[in-house]
Amino acid sequence: MSYDRSKAIDYARTYWTIPCKDGLLGTEHARPSIDQLRHNLHAPASEWRALFARDGTGTERGVFRKQGEDDKIFQGWDGLDDCAHYVSQCFRAGGLGIDTQWGARELKESMQRVPNTKTLIEKATVKAGQRIVDAGLIKEADAIIYYNADPSEGTPVGYHHSAMYVGDGGITCHSVCRYKSLGDSSDDEWHLNAGQIYKYTFIHFSDDDSASSIVKKALAGWWKVQYARQTAYYVVLSNGSARKSQTPPRKSTDQPPNAPSAYWSQKLNSVKFAWKDGDLE
Repeated sequence: MSYDRSKAIDYARTYWTIPCKDGLLGTEHARPSIDQLRHNLHAPASEWRALFARDGTGTERGVFRKQGEDDKIFQGWDGLDDCAHYVSQCFRAGGLGIDTQWGARELKESMQRVPNTKTLIEKATVKAGQRIVDAGLIKEADAIIYYNADPSEGTPVGYHHSAMYVGDGGITCHSVCRYKSLGDSSDDEWHLNAGQIYKYTFIHFSDDDSASSIVKKALAGWWKVQYARQTAYYVVLSNGSARKSQTPPRKSTDQPPNAPSAYWSQKLNSVKFAWKDGDLE
């Protein structure tokens, strides 16, 4: 089944401020059901709607809301952790063959195992990410996974957040709820903090990429690349991947071991190589 970006976007537009359709909630230590929380707080769905509400401090909480009544809080900010759950539900709505995920690292790894996904950059800088955005290589309904590189912020080093790209440099996510240009969404640019804390991994779904058969055939094989008085050797594959070596191949079938890798894309009359370390050629 191919990935349908429009269905992923439609799901996100519906659920970006409310609990997901599966009726579950991601928290730090559990995955409670919204129905059980309704039962506990005497908040039937016929009278009380469930949503995530900003609390005035830049964070949010999950509440049941009924006109004329005080909100009933079913989850405070402390422990709310629904980002990977929400993003995985968006991708599943688009037909991506992954299980529901509850952590950013697990989400990244599950997507990288899916055929026809390309990791354009991995744990790269905000400048590298912006080059990919400006080049148009990341599309609506692709993934951005955030790697916390600054333990001084109180969060351990590692993958701790995830979002779906929605175009125009913006994202959608939960915890806190964001969808660029919708509602009262704020702080919804793709980088979140201009690289002050995060490094970035971009995962692109390549089902709808278009590269002509002529270009694929012409590029396939080894290339000697010279620039800035340096020489490198690229092996380019017709499946959209490439590798780099500092030594020439001994035969055409050689594959450089543990070499820097890239994915290439055809954009009109040019071909762009996105190396995982952040270089763009």
